[in-house]
Amino acid sequence: MLFIANDAEGHVGRHLTEAAEQLRIDFRVMSPALAFDAPWLTSKINWHVRGHRPTRLEEFGRRAIDVCTSFNATHVIATGVAPLSADVLRTLHKAGVRVVNWLTDDPWNKAHRAPWFLATIPEYDVIFTPRASIIDDLRTAQARRVELLPFAYCTTCHFAPHKYHERAVVSFVGGADTDRARYINALVHDGVAVELYGGYWQRERALRESAGGFLDMAAYRAVVAGTAVSLCLVREANRDAHVMRSYELPAMRACILAQDTPDHRELYGADSQTVRFFSAITEIGAAAHALLNDAAERHRLSVAVHSRVVRPENSYLHRLEALLA
Repeated sequence: MLFIANDAEGHVGRHLTEAAEQLRIDFRVMSPALAFDAPWLTSKINWHVRGHRPTRLEEFGRRAIDVCTSFNATHVIATGVAPLSADVLRTLHKAGVRVVNWLTDDPWNKAHRAPWFLATIPEYDVIFTPRASIIDDLRTAQARRVELLPFAYCTTCHFAPHKYHERAVVSFVGGADTDRARYINALVHDGVAVELYGGYWQRERALRESAGGFLDMAAYRAVVAGTAVSLCLVREANRDAHVMRSYELPAMRACILAQDTPDHRELYGADSQTVRFFSAITEIGAAAHALLNDAAERHRLSVAVHSRVVRPENSYLHRLEALLA
């Protein structure tokens, strides 16, 4: 098997390769970053003028074919907007290689939209997506087959460490999208202390003091263990109804304040069954204060959500088996 994926810690590619190791599957990994390696000016032109086109798209594709040939790969699993051209995908098909894509982003999101990638959609054997909201778009783009495949938790890295003395704050781990910043600002306006981790929070003037930068996996577990409430926000520009954190936080026994979406309702159950939900910006502050003021309820919810979500069928091992089926 060849993975076309970012296998850095915390990414879907790493979780899938760890699952492949558990299944004792022989695999190789090619990072999409190799396709973007180019002088600064060339990269900028290709990104902004040529529709996010990787500078070394053709070279990367030839290398992928060579790697598949060198160890007789039968499967290629790509994640996200993968740098494989339509010609490369057709070549792999002719060689008898099954090629699937777990489309972890919305390719119609302006931040990711790439015309060259949209042209490859009909060439994959299967497009898997964690978001039902883009299934019709994928079918319109002539995908051969579309399957819904949610995110998951990793059995080896998403677990609850020893519970720290909890800080009376709400933590959020993720990028500072505009829609997310509105919710965080509402919390601060309502007098809720917050800790923010991930990219670009320092750009939000009112939130700079709360910005803690990026986390490795151990620090991520420590933040979840050391803060009273973990906030789970989707990415509206991605048309998300759940995100990776939706599965990771339950595995780490977080007390979760979650954005109310159909996927979250299906995963967590009714409000206050395993998590506390909020919908409107005007609701988030009161919901946070209620949890911060009730330690017994936080404990009950953290145990309940862990019990409901942490099952084999929600693991990345199961997701890899689905990708190979």
